[in-house]
Amino acid sequence: MTDIRGVVGQDTYPVQTEGNPIGARANPRGELIFPDPYQQLVADGRVFQASNAAIETGTLSATAFTAGGTNPFLNLDIPSGTTVMPLELRLTQDGTAAGNAFDIYVAYENASLLSAAGTAVSLVNMRTDDPNGTTCTITTLPTITAPSDDRALFSGIFTQNVDDPKHSDDSFHISARDTVMPILVGPASLIVYAWVTGTAPTLFFRLVWWELGSNALT
Repeated sequence: MTDIRGVVGQDTYPVQTEGNPIGARANPRGELIFPDPYQQLVADGRVFQASNAAIETGTLSATAFTAGGTNPFLNLDIPSGTTVMPLELRLTQDGTAAGNAFDIYVAYENASLLSAAGTAVSLVNMRTDDPNGTTCTITTLPTITAPSDDRALFSGIFTQNVDDPKHSDDSFHISARDTVMPILVGPASLIVYAWVTGTAPTLFFRLVWWELGSNALT
């Protein structure tokens, strides 16, 4: 029988430089300590976020789904050599859109689709000392090449206030903790459509993903 031992480290956090061995941490009961994998990626500086350019100003979306799907609300463009997994998407409506129901469709594609940039969005590392940069780009209201794969991640029709039954703050929300997310090996795209027929909704948004070089895949 293999005897696995860790070093009790409930109150201390031993640190070692890259490439050097270090003992596994354990609590006083001998149970190994495993950090949350997503929070560990944040600590590693590998998680990025995009949101509205001004936190107090929503972004106008669309009044229709253009034939072929060439008019998304958001497009995350992932270049060759980069791999991404979406962690969270939240859309919150600013006010009430007059008229009809709110349509949301989220898809992904194994190609770069961006053909005419809309408004570029600043991307930030969720570790505030910015240890790593992102190679991805995200734009609101761009024009894209019509997706050909039809890889749906989510679709839904909501009341005017995005009445997501899981949340009480009138937000649409999907998370890697609740569903199986795709691994997007660049070139690839994550595409978010959001529209209300008749009156375009104004949205606050937050998109979070982890990002690694594709050479990290096996």
